[in-house]
Amino acid sequence: RGIFLHRWCTKWSIATATIMSSIIFGCLHLDFIGASLAGFVLALTYFKTKSLIIPIAIHLLNNLIAVLLSIVELLYFSQEASTFAEQVQSYWWQGAIAIIISLPWLIIFIRNNWKFTRESLPYFANHESQL
Repeated sequence: RGIFLHRWCTKWSIATATIMSSIIFGCLHLDFIGASLAGFVLALTYFKTKSLIIPIAIHLLNNLIAVLLSIVELLYFSQEASTFAEQVQSYWWQGAIAIIISLPWLIIFIRNNWKFTRESLPYFANHESQL
């Protein structure tokens, strides 16, 4: 994803590249809307910190929480085996509520961090600091 992001930033604008890479990130996950928003936030975090460590850690923590919640549900709350389609149909509203609750913070985060120029691309900034 980082290769696409940097290539598209130099070819197009940072805004277009961030949105496109976030959409592709969302397409690679089951929860398209949530993953696209998460991809957008991770890209902004990458631009802001100029490092991959923080976005990778956030993504890892998010996946860890999802796995732990799935394990807890299987161990303690699952009465019968259900198909994936049934799970999506019965739990989609939880994702919608999470997005609605987090939307104000997401808007504030984007508003405070969406101030980038082509020179602020982490690859170029890190490369220049090593020269």
